[in-house]
Amino acid sequence: MGILSELVAILRDHIKSYGTASDGRRSTADGYLRVWREARQLAFIPEQVESPAAGCPYDLRHAAASLWLRAGVHAPRSSSALGRSVQTLLKTYAKCIDGRHERADRRTHQAVEAL
Repeated sequence: MGILSELVAILRDHIKSYGTASDGRRSTADGYLRVWREARQLAFIPEQVESPAAGCPYDLRHAAASLWLRAGVHAPRSSSALGRSVQTLLKTYAKCIDGRHERADRRTHQAVEAL
């Protein structure tokens, strides 16, 4: 089971245990941010709490997208995990893959030699 499917299972268990709001929402943005701030205070040292690092949950999503693309994870896989189209992902995060020409050239050369 991959990390994404594990997180989905955790979310489903949570919804099963605690339900959702009357309109189907899982939580409010204010609720997420309140819990996020509390978690940061428990997890970080005081200097980190005062820093902009992981200031909101979206920062983790942004960091994951950037990391995956820099690591060479294919855009369709990354976009699927993030719930975005490939076009939106590449438009937003193109800077993460820009400048990878040497690596791409090396891999292409290795693939041709393997033929």
